[in-house]
Amino acid sequence: MPEIDSPKTVDDVFEAFGGPSAFSRVLELKGSSTGSEMKRRGRISVGLWPRIIQLASERNIDWLTYECLALMHARKAQSADGQRVTS
Repeated sequence: MPEIDSPKTVDDVFEAFGGPSAFSRVLELKGSSTGSEMKRRGRISVGLWPRIIQLASERNIDWLTYECLALMHARKAQSADGQRVTS
């Protein structure tokens, strides 16, 4: 399993795909604003994760795994709840 060298964020996912508009285009979402809205919220819909993982693998974005997506969303939820974030 590839090691995640530093905590990744939702912003990192969008950057890996070339920004929110490119992310929307690559994932064939209904509009470029869909990616922008997910980036603004700091959350990526779980239903998109399988396709994101597949496309990341095809693009050699090795750090982008289910585990990475789960951790970044958990950290965001913990910080929103005022809990101490540990990873």
